[in-house]
Amino acid sequence: MLLTGLNTQHTSLAVYILMRAAALASGCGIKSKRFGHICKPLTWSHGDIFLMCLSSSQILPACILKQDSLSPTYRSFLNKHGGKDLVILHGVKELASGLPISNVDGIENYYKALGDNIKLGSDMTIPCPV
Repeated sequence: MLLTGLNTQHTSLAVYILMRAAALASGCGIKSKRFGHICKPLTWSHGDIFLMCLSSSQILPACILKQDSLSPTYRSFLNKHGGKDLVILHGVKELASGLPISNVDGIENYYKALGDNIKLGSDMTIPCPV
């Protein structure tokens, strides 16, 4: 922070400090008699999977519905390694938001390139007929 100045946001540093503080708090909370019941799920045999599902439930809506709230580097990482084309993510976002799909042709062309010949309608709603 000394190198970049006070006017620069350090989101990744803040998230790192938050995660380290959460790990420390959970470790201390498990041993605590006063707060041990709050951290009880972390002592289960699959408590780590519970914690991963909880964190994924926060990341997934941001990844699909509010990509502009993510930093550009993290958004690029998710788009590259997420396994879905941006056309598909945009279509899912529109469906989840209750909007009509604006790029039906792009989605059909994407699936046609994969070898699936599907027909979509711009009036699709959830649950969709695909």
